[in-house]
Amino acid sequence: MDFFTGGTRALRLDASNNATFAGEVNVGTTASGDGTLNIIASTGEQSIIEFSDTTNSRGRIYYDHASSPEKLILETTGTTAMSIDNGQNATFAGNVIHGSAAYVTQTD
Repeated sequence: MDFFTGGTRALRLDASNNATFAGEVNVGTTASGDGTLNIIASTGEQSIIEFSDTTNSRGRIYYDHASSPEKLILETTGTTAMSIDNGQNATFAGNVIHGSAAYVTQTD
């Protein structure tokens, strides 16, 4: 099913209930209100935001409800770059680089 505005397809809904938008998807209607995007997954699954070009996934941010502890994960080209668990512990896959004006503070 296709939806058109001004002779141009704006939205396509396919037989699997996947939606493809031709332009931006905005959440919220004004600059002064909350705009909420809920990504709901089944119990034990993942809530995913995926960044792709026309042929490949380039990055993902997802919440892994099945891991223990549960984690928010940032991937680049299929490799985990960073994860934050529900205890607020962050794990970095590579180096953490900061500018000369930045500093890191350790608290106990």
